[in-house]
Amino acid sequence: MISPAFKWGELSFLLLIYAMREMDFHRLFTEAHVSKWKFYAGPFPLHEKIIGGVVVLLTIVVLLYFVGSNFRHFWKSLKTMQSWAVHVIIWAVFLFSSQMLDKSRWHGIFAEIVWEENMEFGAAIMLFMVLLKYPLNISCSPTEL
Repeated sequence: MISPAFKWGELSFLLLIYAMREMDFHRLFTEAHVSKWKFYAGPFPLHEKIIGGVVVLLTIVVLLYFVGSNFRHFWKSLKTMQSWAVHVIIWAVFLFSSQMLDKSRWHGIFAEIVWEENMEFGAAIMLFMVLLKYPLNISCSPTEL
């Protein structure tokens, strides 16, 4: 059994990575985004690729483990329509929609930019709502909540 504090540590790491991504933190040390293949295939210095790759791989491992170990609890909560679980779905829809707009052929048009940025802001608000609504009793396991 994994301690609840470890799970909160995983969640904290994932939230930090999400916030850093939204703030374009990678721009402090490289021109390309570290989650894009062109960064690793492009003419960027090897040490940047190694650092970016380690961060991306660590994030993938933590994300997969976190989702895998909490999916059952999330699914039960979603079936009973607990607000935090519903907010997770809304967050995912907003984030996915904003990414699709960002890649659309209308990218750069003022209305598209407004919609995309508002969806990203809405996704951040939904994530904040999840954190407010998620049961914070870390003394019990998710199956006891």
